[in-house]
Amino acid sequence: MRTVFRFLVAHLLVMVSAQQDDAEKLETCNVVCNCNSGEKAPSTPIQRMNQGPPGKVGPKGEIGVTGPKGLKGDTGVKGEKGEEAEQLDISQILSAIGISCQDLKSRYGIKTSGYYLMMNEHDKTPVYNYCDFKVYEGIYTCQAIQDRYRTNARNSGYYEFQRPDSAPFRVYCNFSQTPAATEVHHDRMIETKILSSCESNGCFSAAPDYDAKGEDLEQILKNSVSCRQYIKLRCQGVQLRRNEVSWWVSRDGDKMTYWGGATRSGYCACGESNSCLDNSYKCNCDQNSESTIASDDGYLTDKSKLPLREVKVGDMSGGNEMAWYTIGKLECFGQL
Repeated sequence: MRTVFRFLVAHLLVMVSAQQDDAEKLETCNVVCNCNSGEKAPSTPIQRMNQGPPGKVGPKGEIGVTGPKGLKGDTGVKGEKGEEAEQLDISQILSAIGISCQDLKSRYGIKTSGYYLMMNEHDKTPVYNYCDFKVYEGIYTCQAIQDRYRTNARNSGYYEFQRPDSAPFRVYCNFSQTPAATEVHHDRMIETKILSSCESNGCFSAAPDYDAKGEDLEQILKNSVSCRQYIKLRCQGVQLRRNEVSWWVSRDGDKMTYWGGATRSGYCACGESNSCLDNSYKCNCDQNSESTIASDDGYLTDKSKLPLREVKVGDMSGGNEMAWYTIGKLECFGQL
């Protein structure tokens, strides 16, 4: 019995040892089996592979459809009122900048040609003007600039011409038309009401101050093909050429007895075209009505008499008698 017992114990130990060896082998080799299918595990163990590096990113997909707009958020809290800003008059600011290209050059040392914001010297309103700070020696018309530099693509604006051994003088070049216009401006280019209440012929006088004077002005006229200057009188109860009440004075000081738009002595434009308010007279103002505002205007075109030196007006002492005058810029065209 003891022999049999010993044999059974020894045999049992051998079986346990064998099961332990099999388990260790399975763990070491990572045997995979399908325990749920009822099938036996493969006789050859399958080893687990080590994980490799990630693959490259695939191409970008198409953009998805935009989602619906979200709900409007709550209104924020209203901010506190700020301090009152200092109110500045634009004319005060611009007056500090200057009213001409010469101001920009002399007061601030600006020498780069271009457009600048400044105060209009005639009606004191803001305006962008082109300033060309190059001095053109020996040139007296804007057309001559185009002819010399072979281009029509120039900016209309203020240019400086200069005679030999003289100071530069200013003109306005209008390159928007053909031929180019050389404009000489002055200080009375907007309509002005006459505040005088004098009665005698020519008792009121208005004399413009031109940007170009003397020999400078003569060179512009001499080198231009033609010139003109606009003149206008708006009147109520004030006569113009009737009784020789009003007239204009040429640059040489001659008393001129015709008005703008006409060429014959004693005539205004409407007189020459037979279209006056009262054809008994040669000017609209000569009807002398204190209940109607009339006007006579047109261009003076005799280059030998331009620019006008002075406008003389009378017949303004009555309670309803009043007048307004306008003296346009001198415009000269082409190049001789």
